[in-house]
Amino acid sequence: MAEELKIKLVNGRIFCFLTFKKEVELKESKNILAVDINENHVTAVLFKDGKIAEAYRIETGLGNLVIFYSERRKKITQGRSTKDRDAKKALKKLREKERKEDIIYKTARILENIAVKNNAIIVISEVFKGKKKIEEKTHSDRLRHRKHQWSVVKLVELLENKPVYVDTVNEAYTSSINLLVKG
Repeated sequence: MAEELKIKLVNGRIFCFLTFKKEVELKESKNILAVDINENHVTAVLFKDGKIAEAYRIETGLGNLVIFYSERRKKITQGRSTKDRDAKKALKKLREKERKEDIIYKTARILENIAVKNNAIIVISEVFKGKKKIEEKTHSDRLRHRKHQWSVVKLVELLENKPVYVDTVNEAYTSSINLLVKG
């Protein structure tokens, strides 16, 4: 069992985060749950013994939610500072963070249930590693904000804390390689 200690200073307060990581032995499995994450949905395909068994599409609507909240924030803060008392109160009432986290938690739970039920390994592309490059290249503030909002990293972290094995693969050349034969 590995331990990790993080100390963070926030507004004159010291926060200590102690994380325990447990290594789990992987049972012999040829089942793979390939996950593709997009702006408004998550697609998962279950491979059993190298053949497609089932396909799932989880509609998250996060892309539309981000646009909705962006427009609401723009209306609330129009002509005033975000530090204005009334603006702060109105922004807090939106509960944007809670709604997004709820969707991410539910998506992780669905993927976990599918993987556990089928004794499958979850394979997710490393899209979050190239996210920073995409944000820098994008000249549109709205698109950059939308890319930033869909927290693929959070979803992967949640899945890694579940009792399933998660593997991330580079997206390059995935259309021409067989993921079942890794080497």
